[in-house]
Amino acid sequence: MLQFYIRGEDGEEYGPVDLAELRDWALDNRIGRETVVRSAEPDSTWRPWGEFPELVAMLAEVEAMAVFARFPKLRVAPFGLRAAAWMVDYLVVVAVSLVLADVVGWLLPSEWGISSVSFWNHLTNGETGSRPQLLAIIAILVTSIAYNTYFLGSIGQTPGKGIFGMRVVNDKGEKIGYEQAFHRSIISIASRQLFMAGYILALITNHTRTLHDLLAGTYVVRCHNRAQATA
Repeated sequence: MLQFYIRGEDGEEYGPVDLAELRDWALDNRIGRETVVRSAEPDSTWRPWGEFPELVAMLAEVEAMAVFARFPKLRVAPFGLRAAAWMVDYLVVVAVSLVLADVVGWLLPSEWGISSVSFWNHLTNGETGSRPQLLAIIAILVTSIAYNTYFLGSIGQTPGKGIFGMRVVNDKGEKIGYEQAFHRSIISIASRQLFMAGYILALITNHTRTLHDLLAGTYVVRCHNRAQATA
């Protein structure tokens, strides 16, 4: 397996790393054509990036993921990372909804049977009455829309996307506002109800865009740290 050492901008040596890890570093804008490299073989010398055909080909593939002329370092996020971030955000939304269910249950008459327990039963096996079931659905929808609208409109990324180094931008590569975030959140709910078909579109569309990305005019891109989310 090919492995390399790279010299960072701080002058320090990093490695050995294989092509897969170097690709991740390139996606995070930590290395590029100006990076000095040497192979992990004994007595190898430092050479320009362009003298390694395999590195040139890998970087060309990564750079092909850039879609914005003004921000050439912005690259679309892969489907796997998007799926992982979605799962994290979904768990957060469910947790918040459980808390809201108890708050609503405390405010409403006890005979309504609203509680986090009835809410959870609906999510797991549907063993609830019509009223708790309806309120559970409403709680999930409202919480999900509010959650995504707030985080995407304010800092450009949800907690899940932040964990995996991603953010949502408009078709100019800039952070979206609350209105666009709200529209995207509404459409994502519809995507989910269509047996996740709107999400699966990311597997076949250019730049891994889902139905709500296409209709809302957004892209999900990589960012190396949270500070970039507000750039």
